[in-house]
Amino acid sequence: MYNVSKDLLGNKFKRIALILGWNFLSVLAVITIDYLKIIFNPSYKTILLIALSAGFYLWSVVSLIKFSRQVLNNNKYRLIPLSDKKLFFSDFLTSLVAYISYCLVSGGMLLVSLYYYMGKTSFLRVIIDGNTQTELLLKDLAIFFLGTVLILVGSTLVHLTMGCLESIFPFKSQKAFKIIFNCFMVAITAGISYLSLIEMSAVSMYRFIKVPTNLFTNLCLVEGFIVIAIVLIDLYLLENLSETTRS
Repeated sequence: MYNVSKDLLGNKFKRIALILGWNFLSVLAVITIDYLKIIFNPSYKTILLIALSAGFYLWSVVSLIKFSRQVLNNNKYRLIPLSDKKLFFSDFLTSLVAYISYCLVSGGMLLVSLYYYMGKTSFLRVIIDGNTQTELLLKDLAIFFLGTVLILVGSTLVHLTMGCLESIFPFKSQKAFKIIFNCFMVAITAGISYLSLIEMSAVSMYRFIKVPTNLFTNLCLVEGFIVIAIVLIDLYLLENLSETTRS
């Protein structure tokens, strides 16, 4: 299992490194445009940087999801004496490590670029002082982490469900199948990310107005239960799909 995880992590880091490279070049392009005074409205710079960061974030998640789909279908890993459950968790954990690594590096690039444009005083007041209260920061990270896990296991559920449907009602065009799958992935990633941001904003609001609430606890319990339920369904579908493939 260690060798499989090592191979998966190496391949996923290659994809992440490529996306980070393009992300870095896009930040340099924005800085160059600003330096040459090509951009007309300076207020758009911060919005543009955040939009680019969000776009590359979606690309990274969809790329990892597509690779996971290939892993579960790839005979290279099927021929290894490794159970479906171990392959599933190996793929999931390596995706999580690659995803968190990407977020740390891309988040660092975004903060540096925002510091460059906003200046030290505005950056410290708006970005740092407003987001570094320990309790609030830990809650935001927990919500973000659960959202990430939900995206990864949810995407596997969509893939396995579509695989089961394909075995019953074969798709005439594999290209159409891939397009449908990719659309689902973008929608799921964007939707769950948006909901996570809303949840983080709600928790932050109640924290600042000092209203006692169990919102954070309830959110964690609900999302945790959903993740466990989806993982169990994923394992069940994966086992059934493997038996169908073997037969």
